[in-house]
Amino acid sequence: MADKEEEKKGWNNIAASISEAVGDLATLSVETYTGDLEVVVGTDNKLKWDSMLATVRSSEEKVKGKLKLALATQIKIDGDSVNFISENNVSETLIQTHASAVKNGSEFRSKVIGLALGKLTS
Repeated sequence: MADKEEEKKGWNNIAASISEAVGDLATLSVETYTGDLEVVVGTDNKLKWDSMLATVRSSEEKVKGKLKLALATQIKIDGDSVNFISENNVSETLIQTHASAVKNGSEFRSKVIGLALGKLTS
């Protein structure tokens, strides 16, 4: 009896892990910003992405400068997508950079999903 309970717990843990992984892969979001910043590099001389984006999304002024969302794309696992382009003149270079990030993100997500499905079926 204990073996069946342990086996059930094991399967529940696997199911929870798959659900969490699929949840992370269910939506691809790409945001492209423009603007000027003076302080987002740490003492290690590396860009602090998480704190920069938190600052961008915050109403507090923690960084000298200003960023503006220029392009955004969200693609759900079922293929539905939403796109945003700011009203300002967005350069062709910025559009191409954003499109490349969307393409790379989509390809990576497809490969990870394929790998996960391969592991499940083998």
